[in-house]
Amino acid sequence: MCTECVDRYFSLLNFCHECPQIWVFALEVVFVLVLCACLLGYLIYTYNRQRLEEERSIVYVALARGKIVLGFYQVMGEFWDSLDVIYWPEVFKGISNWLALLQFNISTILIKPSCFFPKVTLNAYSEFLIGVTVTSVVVLVPAIAICFRKIRATYIQRQFSNIGSGHPPPIIFKQDRLWLATLLTLYITYPSTCYSIITLYSPACQSFALDGDMRHNVTLLRSDFSINCNTRTHRNFEIAAYFFSVYIVAFPGVLFYLLRKHQKLQSSAVGDQTSLTSSLYPQWLRFLCENYKDQYWYWEIVELTRKVSQMYILILFGWGSSLSIFITVLLAVIFLTLHASFSPMRDKFEQNLQLASLSAIFLNMLMVTVPGYETDSAFAKNAMSLILIFLNISVLCITFGRPLLHLANAIYTAKKGRRGCPRTIEEGSDSGRVDSLHPSHQILSDYADHQECREQYPLLSSPYRRYRSLY
Repeated sequence: MCTECVDRYFSLLNFCHECPQIWVFALEVVFVLVLCACLLGYLIYTYNRQRLEEERSIVYVALARGKIVLGFYQVMGEFWDSLDVIYWPEVFKGISNWLALLQFNISTILIKPSCFFPKVTLNAYSEFLIGVTVTSVVVLVPAIAICFRKIRATYIQRQFSNIGSGHPPPIIFKQDRLWLATLLTLYITYPSTCYSIITLYSPACQSFALDGDMRHNVTLLRSDFSINCNTRTHRNFEIAAYFFSVYIVAFPGVLFYLLRKHQKLQSSAVGDQTSLTSSLYPQWLRFLCENYKDQYWYWEIVELTRKVSQMYILILFGWGSSLSIFITVLLAVIFLTLHASFSPMRDKFEQNLQLASLSAIFLNMLMVTVPGYETDSAFAKNAMSLILIFLNISVLCITFGRPLLHLANAIYTAKKGRRGCPRTIEEGSDSGRVDSLHPSHQILSDYADHQECREQYPLLSSPYRRYRSLY
C-alpha cells in the first residue's frame, strides 16, 4: 500500500495522486465554501420561517436525507481505505474504478495539505489530537456560553435589586440554536473521532518480519505504517486513546437518555392516545427522531452503533483474514435485515434511500470477498463461502419475500374468486323465475349477487368488474 508519497503527490485511499496547481486548488476550495455557505444560509432562513409551523420543515428533510448519505460515505470511506487493492483481480480493479465514479467521490476535492505545506504532516497522532480537541471545544463552548449568560442574568438582577426600581425584567435564554449546532457538530464528527481513537488501540498494530527466519520483527500501526508501535510515544498515545474511549459509549448513551426522557414526557402528555408526534421534542433534538416512526424513536442510536461496530472491526482486524470478512459482512447483513423488516422511517423515499445505502454497503463488502487469501486454508475458504452465500440468499428472501408472498396471495384470492362468485342457476322453478323477471329487476338481482361476491372477495371490487356486473 502507498503510505508515503513522493514530492508533489498526496495519498488518498491507498493511492498517490498528483497535486493540482495552486489556482485549481484555490478555486475548488472557494467553490466548496460558497456552496456550503449558501446551503447553510438557506437552511437557517427556512428554519426561521417554518419553526412555528406544524408541517415538516425542509430543514429536517435535508438533515434526514443528509444523515443517510453522510453515513454511507463515512462507512464506505473507512472500508475502502482499509483495503489492499493491489492484490485484487483485474476485473475487480475495473469495477472499483467505476464504483468510485458512481459514488461521486468528492473527497478528491479536499486534498492533503502536504501538497503546499510539505512540513505539515497528518498522521494517526495528529488526527487523534485534532479529533479530541474539536470534540472538547464543541462541548466546552456552549457550556461556557450558558454559564456566562447565567452570570450576566444574576448580575442584572442584583443591579435592579440595589437600585430598588421594582422587579427586574425577565431574561429568556434562547438556547435551541446553540444546542442544535452543538449536537449536530458532535453527530457529524462522531464517526471520525471514534476512528481516530480506535486506530491507536494495541490490536490495530501489525507485526512484520525483517528476515526469513522470523527472528527480527517490527510492529507498525496498520492505518499508518510510518508509526512504530513499540515506541514510548505510541504507548502514551495508546493510553490516551483508551482514556477517551469513554466518549465512544457516552455520546450514544446520552442521546438515548435524552430521547427516552422526552419520549416518556410525551407518553404522559398524550394520555391514552396511541400516536405521538415528533414535534413535541425540543427543536435541537428533533432531527434525531423526526424522520422515524413513533415506536422507533431510538433508531438513530442503532445507526450510530452500526457505523462504529463496522468501523471497529475494519480498524482492529483489517481486511486480511476470513474472520474479519465474516464478521463485517455479518454485521452488514444484520443491519440490512433489521431495516428491511421493521421499516422504521416515516417517509417512503427516505426508507428506500436507506435501504439502497445499506444494500450498497453490503454488496461492496460482498464483492471484495471474492479474492482468495493465501493465508487461509481451503476448508476455511469453502466454509466462509457457503455462509456468505446463505447470508446473501437470506437477505434477498427477507427483502423481497414479503412482497412476493402478498402478490401470490392476491393472485390466489383472485383465481378463487373467479371460480366461486358466478352464480349457478339451477334448472326448474328457479330458472323459470329468473326468466320471468323484468330486465331491470334481473339487473338488480345480478348486482346483489355481485355485492355478495364483493364482500367475500374484496380484490374483485374494481370499477371494471362493477361495470360488467350491471351490464
